[in-house]
Amino acid sequence: MVNLLQSFRRLRQRIASRRGNVAMLAALLIPAMTGATGLGIEVSYWSLQQIELQHIADAASLAAMTSYNGGSTAQVAANAAADIAELNSIPGAATRTWDSGTNTLTDNLITVKRVTGIRNASNYAFQTSITQSVPLVIAQLVTNLTSVTVAAVGYAETLSSSVSGCLLLTGNSGTTLSMQNGASVNESGCATQTNGSVSITGGANLTTGGLSAAGSITISNGASITGTYKANAGTVTDPYASDTATQNALTAAASASGSAINYGGASVVTISPGSYSSMTLSNGAKLTLNPGLYLIHGQINLSGGATLTGTGVTLVFTDQMSVSNGVVVTLSAPLAGAAAGVPGVAILSSSSQDIALNGGASFNMTGVLYYPNGHIEADNGFGTSGATCSIVVAKTITINGGAKFANNCTSSSGVKDLPVPVGASVVSLVK
Repeated sequence: MVNLLQSFRRLRQRIASRRGNVAMLAALLIPAMTGATGLGIEVSYWSLQQIELQHIADAASLAAMTSYNGGSTAQVAANAAADIAELNSIPGAATRTWDSGTNTLTDNLITVKRVTGIRNASNYAFQTSITQSVPLVIAQLVTNLTSVTVAAVGYAETLSSSVSGCLLLTGNSGTTLSMQNGASVNESGCATQTNGSVSITGGANLTTGGLSAAGSITISNGASITGTYKANAGTVTDPYASDTATQNALTAAASASGSAINYGGASVVTISPGSYSSMTLSNGAKLTLNPGLYLIHGQINLSGGATLTGTGVTLVFTDQMSVSNGVVVTLSAPLAGAAAGVPGVAILSSSSQDIALNGGASFNMTGVLYYPNGHIEADNGFGTSGATCSIVVAKTITINGGAKFANNCTSSSGVKDLPVPVGASVVSLVK
């Protein structure tokens, strides 16, 4: 019996001893657990501060872009962004500094800069950078830092919805698109963009997927535009000015030499690619071009009901082009990856002379007519009602009759992407 009681006493002593160990362990762990919890709360606070800072940077960038769109200078717009940041408790400087060389405003912890567009390189965007120091409390127990710096950057840009372009005019002064005398142009599935002004008069009608002009748009004397149009808008960049294949073909034509292409009467002829001094077709002649690149170091004159046909063809000339009196031209450009010719381009020239389409001529083209330095005078028959990929890039154009353009070009056509911004402009965050 005595032994049994002694055993119970020893057991109670051991239990009491373990309880003491647990208590000691808990006493040691509680400060560490409290510190870890506090540090987690502090880190969460840094994150909340960074999120709040991002909201301020975004709001400031939107303010700058909106001000700039309203006609303000870059400096005034940048100050609008700094105002917004300071109103949201970001400390500014006693005097803000502006660097006109880099279009950058510095205001203590706030930096606002006009930069190249993020979504569209031809646009501008505004970038607002903000930093803020956040004091440390719990973290000071494990580091010698007293604060951390959080930062945020906001970007805002003006964006417009776009439509594929089918008539792009590079002339930057005066009237670059003129429609008159009852002219009717149908480009309902694509758009026109010009660096100059537009004049539509004399009962003419333009049915378009969008018209964007850097200058004015004048509609008078019974004329009309069906579709969205916007004056004093952005400019068009020549999409083929930096295209290697296009520029190489123009260079080759400038130094080309060879015999003249000259057929008339009832001639029915097929020729191969090469260098020629000129092209003249008349009096019902029929000429078929085999696929490839044709360099004409001179002019092209087609008249008297002649017919010019070619598939997978790029026709390059250096002087002027005249198509008249019932001529029928049906050409299609080489496709992407074609062994010869310029992909997507059917006709091209760097000439400053005119292309004249008149006298009942019919000009049917699949691909691009590239004529960036010259004027096109089209009386009628420019394109067909069934055209799906018929695009013109020229300096200026006057249309007096019917015309049809389209840009439903497939990726295999070789035609470059030609977006025209025609929708309503919206200031938007872009990063």
